[in-house]
Amino acid sequence: MDEESVISFVNIGSLNKESKLVNVVGRIYNFSKIVEFTKKDGNKGRVVNVFLSDGTGLIRLVLWDRQVAIVEEGNIKVGDVIQIVNGIVRESLFDSELEIVPGRYTSINLVENGNYNIPTLEEIYKKFLIPYIPRSEIKNLSPGIFEIFGTVVKIIKGKYVFYSCPICGCKMISEGNVMKCIDHGEMEGQPVMVINVVLDDGTDNIRVVLFRNVAEKILNINANKFVLMSDEEKYNLIKESLLGKDYIVVGKVRKNENFDRIELIASDIKSLNPLEESKKLLEDIEKVVVG
Repeated sequence: MDEESVISFVNIGSLNKESKLVNVVGRIYNFSKIVEFTKKDGNKGRVVNVFLSDGTGLIRLVLWDRQVAIVEEGNIKVGDVIQIVNGIVRESLFDSELEIVPGRYTSINLVENGNYNIPTLEEIYKKFLIPYIPRSEIKNLSPGIFEIFGTVVKIIKGKYVFYSCPICGCKMISEGNVMKCIDHGEMEGQPVMVINVVLDDGTDNIRVVLFRNVAEKILNINANKFVLMSDEEKYNLIKESLLGKDYIVVGKVRKNENFDRIELIASDIKSLNPLEESKKLLEDIEKVVVG
């Protein structure tokens, strides 16, 4: 009996932050740049992201230090199909996306032959990466990437800021007066803005999460200045800037398992432009008439 027959693989699209250890197969459709950084002990470190799909979803594999060599030396390349066995799934607070990181018992294997029925690069690009984002009414949303528009009807109170590791972007933990990254130890964290609002389009409402540059853009303030404000000043700024105003939001709709609801993680937000909306409505009507 060969090894593949005794390993159970799961679909990438079925992964969630509770998945823990998983076995997946996917085709590489992109790499990030290899980033070098200096660790706390003065040694150099490196990291690279490998982006995969099996046709059911997308995931990134994060490789550190010596693991980077398999990319740098060309052992795996765009278009290759790889197995990841005993990969660790986690949610990155850098952008709230799921990622796989190798653990002590993780293996990464190039697949030359196998009955996995993995889509071609062209099929993956067409399904996931062509930049057409459909607009949807909130009542019809399901997990995926959508554009919606509506009115901000509520500001969710919170801390509005957390601190992230300047190397990996993950949320840092506070131990007394010291900030620590689980992977990179003690260091000075970078402030990250996070704002939760409720958007209503008349059909339903949804919680929208504004992270990082999206939050900075809509409030017209950077995180370093925002963090110096009191909690009351932050709330008042958010309320005065957003509450009761109309916006077009693009982002990823996902299921929040903790609260059993869907929410939208915004990748872009802009004020509603009546002229642009009128043109879009006219184009939609013309398509229906012509069709």
